[in-house]
Amino acid sequence: MFIDTHAHLDYVLQNVLENQTITNLDFLFTDQLESIVHISLDTDRFLKDYPFLSKHKSIYFATGFYPSNANNINFHEDKEIEKLKKVLTDYKHIALGEIGIDFKDDSYGTPMAQQSLFEKQLALAEKLKLPVIIHSRMSFNECYHSLNKYKTPAILHCFSYGIKEAELILNRGDYISFAGLLTYKKSLELQDVAQMIPLDRILFETDSPYLSPVPVRHKSNIPSYVQHTYQYFAKLRNIPIEELSLIVKDNFQKAFNI
Repeated sequence: MFIDTHAHLDYVLQNVLENQTITNLDFLFTDQLESIVHISLDTDRFLKDYPFLSKHKSIYFATGFYPSNANNINFHEDKEIEKLKKVLTDYKHIALGEIGIDFKDDSYGTPMAQQSLFEKQLALAEKLKLPVIIHSRMSFNECYHSLNKYKTPAILHCFSYGIKEAELILNRGDYISFAGLLTYKKSLELQDVAQMIPLDRILFETDSPYLSPVPVRHKSNIPSYVQHTYQYFAKLRNIPIEELSLIVKDNFQKAFNI
């Protein structure tokens, strides 16, 4: 049985809805897919999607303000953090996220603005005793510096760095989540990380509808495709897929206090 620890089901359903009307969410779950963590990128999206998504008992929730909110002139940080606090306390969540820092381009806001939003959410997670799901792109040092100011445990979503960065995260006691990126031919550095990481610190995700794994790379990603990343890792480490699935399920329960 597989677990997708990071999916954007609002976007997945948006893709599906172009072709058909969705009355229930059973189609997301194959015989092999056990659970999905739905990630909301802001509180308004969470409140819009929750009534429908919460009908399925195998969907878990995480909500946080994505880094690009720091570049929104209509985003009033302190007010929005209070709104996030209310959402996280009024509705069952297993994590706060995804949050972080992204230096891909200028659309994410200044480093100072992103850091401020990131750290206020880290402080909130610490207060609420929730783990955080970290988005970090071209910004490892900055994210790591901010993360170390707080005691909240973390899951590094869609990990895309090397062994040095992985060791720093592992030394904190945190988890590394592999997405379909792991299966790409050019991801040699990431595959080196997969070779060395302790099995009790791994998670897998799709980041649906993005980053579809090989052999479905050119299709829109869906949660059931997480099986391909599991299978790639199992082959890489020469572990029976059944054994890997049990290990990851245990990791999932520990990482998210389930």
